[in-house]
Amino acid sequence: MSFECPHCHFKNSEIQSAGQIQERGCKYTFTITSLADIQRQVIKSDTCVCSFPLLDLEIPAQRGKLTTIEGLLSTVLEDLTGDQEKRKDVDPETWQKIDEFINKGKDMLEGKSFPWDVVIDDISGNSWVEPSPSDPRGKWVRRDYLRTREQNEELSLEHPPEKTMGTVGGADGPTDEITKDEVYCFPASCPNCYESCMTNMKMVEIPHFEEVVIMSTACDHCSCECPPPPFLL
Repeated sequence: MSFECPHCHFKNSEIQSAGQIQERGCKYTFTITSLADIQRQVIKSDTCVCSFPLLDLEIPAQRGKLTTIEGLLSTVLEDLTGDQEKRKDVDPETWQKIDEFINKGKDMLEGKSFPWDVVIDDISGNSWVEPSPSDPRGKWVRRDYLRTREQNEELSLEHPPEKTMGTVGGADGPTDEITKDEVYCFPASCPNCYESCMTNMKMVEIPHFEEVVIMSTACDHCSCECPPPPFLL
């Protein structure tokens, strides 16, 4: 599916996701075994990385696109073919290697290299590969995964700053010390969904009470907010 101008016949299949970033990233592995398979639709967001292991080819994250598996590979081959004439005169050795790569890619699209895989990996979780009810087990595989801190930073998702509890020396060796008005953050498990999350802790002074430690756990996976009751020191 793409937009085509009726006047100049310009085509555009770019898309921009209007949905939110999903709680987890997603990774699709699809095995192509027939010419019909390469016509499966693909929604590729602007954070999606596509790879073709048989070609040792990885397409980095680019603009979002609604296309097919054939369209993904054909675009790469067309871009390489466009400069081949120049390479033939300037760098014949590189021309030869790229020509072999292009021919191998064309064989894949023409059904001469079945089976082969395509891998769609999107840290935002907003990409998709069209499945079919007739697909045998293992042909179309989706795996959801927790993002790393670096991947969350790439998506501009905020994380609470991590602080470690300081240590001071004493007669009995180092001891943990909680400083007033400092917010400490440490890893924990959500009591609702048991996924990894962060717990915040702060010590405050309340008039007519002793020092009080307030703790709060907020889970990004199930949106559970679990403030344990404060306790006195």
